[in-house]
Amino acid sequence: MRFVEARRRGTGGGAGGGRVLPEPAGERVRGRPRLEPADLTRTYRDRRPELKMPTEKEVREILARVGKTKPEDELDCGVCGYPSCREKAIATYQGMAESDMCMPYMREMAESMSHLVVAASPYGMVVVNAGLDIIEANQAFRKMFGLGEEADLAGRRLSDIIDDTLFRKAFEERTVTETEVSYPERGLLTQQTIFHLGKRDAVVGIFIDLTPAARQREEFERLRDETVERAREVIAKQMSVAQEIAGLLGETSAETKVILTKLIDLMKKGEVGALDRPSGRRGRDADRERAGGGGSGAGAEALDGTKGGL
Repeated sequence: MRFVEARRRGTGGGAGGGRVLPEPAGERVRGRPRLEPADLTRTYRDRRPELKMPTEKEVREILARVGKTKPEDELDCGVCGYPSCREKAIATYQGMAESDMCMPYMREMAESMSHLVVAASPYGMVVVNAGLDIIEANQAFRKMFGLGEEADLAGRRLSDIIDDTLFRKAFEERTVTETEVSYPERGLLTQQTIFHLGKRDAVVGIFIDLTPAARQREEFERLRDETVERAREVIAKQMSVAQEIAGLLGETSAETKVILTKLIDLMKKGEVGALDRPSGRRGRDADRERAGGGGSGAGAEALDGTKGGL
């Protein structure tokens, strides 16, 4: 439409060769009401909480909680999210931060805790580097192998104390080894767990003293063998006594049998003799005759003479 209007005024381009000029801004808004600029300003009240600032003494106390007692301890590493250790201490005082947000402090705490655990462990522990030199050894390891409590083992060759074959194997194969190792010259039997630490390129050895358990086992086996041997002796003795008793019983039984047999025979003979004797006076006379022998005949003759005289 503007093109047609421009052509009519002789100002258009195109086929007539003229140029179409843009309509002035004033003409575009001509006839429209002018708008007043709006007031877009706004005011705000300061509602920020009023945070209490700590004193210098309180700041030092907060820093001391995380082991920062000297200016050189304030590393200002920024790991906690604050640009300096002092600002982090102020934020801690204001309740906007925690003490354990300090990474160096937490690392030191972890290392000290692990050191305490190793030091207090009843198991012997030793750490060696790639050269098989001792880095650290706890008190139980020293006691187990008869080393002085105050002996400085750091940097000492492990092979000077024990055989380092298993430690060398752990470095070469990166494996975990669990085995029993005996030290007859020390009267010691140990259960050893040896493993590689990976990135630290160190090997840790954990030693458990099995000597008391081994001695108890040997004592138990000794008592068991003694008990078995005593039981065998008692059984053998009982068998011997039983055989002796059986022999004595056999002898007495045989003797008793002989005596009783003779007694029975005598009893039987006595019964037979009683049955063969005459009864009454005749029997008594016969007995007297047998008992008197020849005198019995004279008695008979005298008796006959008496009878004749009568």
